[in-house]
Amino acid sequence: MKIPREKIITLFKNKYFVISFVFVIWVSFFDQNNLLFHHDLEEQKQELRDKTDHYKGEIEKNKKLLKNLNDSVYIDQFAREQFRMKKDDEDLFVIIEKQ
Repeated sequence: MKIPREKIITLFKNKYFVISFVFVIWVSFFDQNNLLFHHDLEEQKQELRDKTDHYKGEIEKNKKLLKNLNDSVYIDQFAREQFRMKKDDEDLFVIIEKQ
């Protein structure tokens, strides 16, 4: 459906339409709170939500670690794996795999 040229010309001669059109363009692109600004804010909100999910997972992992550190067997295993500690009467061999 093609709109006749006369209707378009009469539409742009209407001062209320022109003012409304300019206002919408101004608010959408040139104003301080334009659409691009709101798009950037939405991206930042999503990034912050992702970070909160990540940190909640880290908190749960650390809670489990603290809960397990009450067990003496787990403390011994944790010290050996993380800090490469050993008992006095044993030898420790560290194997580093090349990728």
